[in-house]
Amino acid sequence: MISTERYNVSHAGDLSALLINDFTLRDVLGTSFDGTAEEFQAGMLDWIENNNAQSFSIVLSNRAVGLISICRIDLEQKTSQIGYWLASEYWNRGFMSKAFKDVLQEAAKLGIKTASATIDNNNIASQKLWRKYDFETEAMGEKKTKYILKVPCG
Repeated sequence: MISTERYNVSHAGDLSALLINDFTLRDVLGTSFDGTAEEFQAGMLDWIENNNAQSFSIVLSNRAVGLISICRIDLEQKTSQIGYWLASEYWNRGFMSKAFKDVLQEAAKLGIKTASATIDNNNIASQKLWRKYDFETEAMGEKKTKYILKVPCG
């Protein structure tokens, strides 16, 4: 069963291994990460702090298979961004839909009213994910679209 758990050091090994070994995911993310679990953990802690973020691991059978974050949290403006990635072998199985719903609930608990993401126009799966909610779009050049959604209450 899939679950969304607050990111912690015990997930670093699984997630760093995905970024090294899942070549489809590496290509989509445009990453060349090849570090250790410790380097991934250090990078995550820096990223969380520098981006005013809360991160959650997507966990299947006690193994982290993806990551989803609420970032650039602005409690005064009640806004944030959401970013995510998932091991390619689990794409199109509804795992990200569940994690996204869980993270929207976390955002609502923080008082966030709107969340956004800039999505590549070729990323149909992400577009479908955002289109499940009350959203607006804004063109970001020829290749990307910004999705802005109203965070559902509770």
